[in-house]
Amino acid sequence: MTQQSQKSSLGGSVFFVWQPWPSFLKVGIPVDYDAVPKMIVKYQALLDKMAASDMPEDAQYRINVEKIARYRIKAAQENLDDPEMVEELCNCGQVEEL
Repeated sequence: MTQQSQKSSLGGSVFFVWQPWPSFLKVGIPVDYDAVPKMIVKYQALLDKMAASDMPEDAQYRINVEKIARYRIKAAQENLDDPEMVEELCNCGQVEEL
């Protein structure tokens, strides 16, 4: 680990610590060719848990989670063979992350 000192505009020293990227950040997420169908199953399980929970149906958190889950299920069902389109519609990363 190396430290570099630089004068700040206020007269004091500012230290920067440089670290190389951890190895787990250097590679991408492994491709999962079944990610879209798995997405549907996982989001449906989330909806089922929300329905079985004692959280009030008018709780804003529940409303938001259910809307997101339904939207992503619909996007996945309409584009089963096009994971790039699912990623574009969901706008939250790779299908493996969703």
